[in-house]
Amino acid sequence: MLNNVQNELNSPRLKAEWLSIKLPFALFWLLFCSRIVIQLTSLHSNKGLCNLIECNLLTGAVAKYVLLFFILLFSVLYVLEKSMLITTFMLFALSFLVFSMHESFGISSRTGVITFVFLAQFIAYWLFTRNKNQKKLQHNRIFMPVQVIVTSYTLSGLSKVMTSGTSWFAESEKMVLQILKSNQMQLLDGHLLLQPTELLSDKINFILEYSVIVFILLLLALIIELTSFIGMLNKKLRLLWGVMLLLLHVGIYMLFEIAIGSFIVTMILFMINPFFIIYTSFQSLNRSKDAVNSSI
Repeated sequence: MLNNVQNELNSPRLKAEWLSIKLPFALFWLLFCSRIVIQLTSLHSNKGLCNLIECNLLTGAVAKYVLLFFILLFSVLYVLEKSMLITTFMLFALSFLVFSMHESFGISSRTGVITFVFLAQFIAYWLFTRNKNQKKLQHNRIFMPVQVIVTSYTLSGLSKVMTSGTSWFAESEKMVLQILKSNQMQLLDGHLLLQPTELLSDKINFILEYSVIVFILLLLALIIELTSFIGMLNKKLRLLWGVMLLLLHVGIYMLFEIAIGSFIVTMILFMINPFFIIYTSFQSLNRSKDAVNSSI
């Protein structure tokens, strides 16, 4: 029985599931953090970790090269699965530092979910040092980040209920004001994003003309956020809620032209895991071909 468990843990399927999350997540984090560090000049305020240390000292050329070196180093170690207890903690610390500098620069990208994903994985590897259970590690290093993600969405839904109550979805026509505000004030790295007047008018007219449909969509969006914790129960529900959350983000982008990259990418990789779906689809196709060939 022990051999069966060991074979299961070493199976290509489990390795592929972890790699299909780890590799694109590391690449996304590497490119995202590198872009932030390269673009930073001087910081206008102190947010997060920058309340405790003088982050302006890290905006010089030499400090940037050092930061970029460590970002690259620990991204590679993460992918290679080397010294994961230290690596995941350093990824957490680097995320906290870089994203604090980003917010201190004046740009809020809601990147906290990435920071806490690395913290969750650090805890998973720390638990492994206490109890060398490889099966629990395989589970925890994916499941714990999922807990972080669904908690973020659930809290987002609760904040809407606590702030606006039922008016958030019942008074759907007020979404027009949010669209106008988003159109005029949306800030992305210092540039205003203005939608074409014709497109903006179409959106406003749709909301005013089909207020019942908009009411239903807003209510469904709130329910999806509030119940996202159900995605923790098993892999099938995780995939289902992942798809629903993705549709939620598509709807937000279509209406407001807002795309929260840190949330979207992290959620897609850990809850939907599209690269693993592609891998298993090819595996199933190959097995079907082999079965057909063997029957001939």
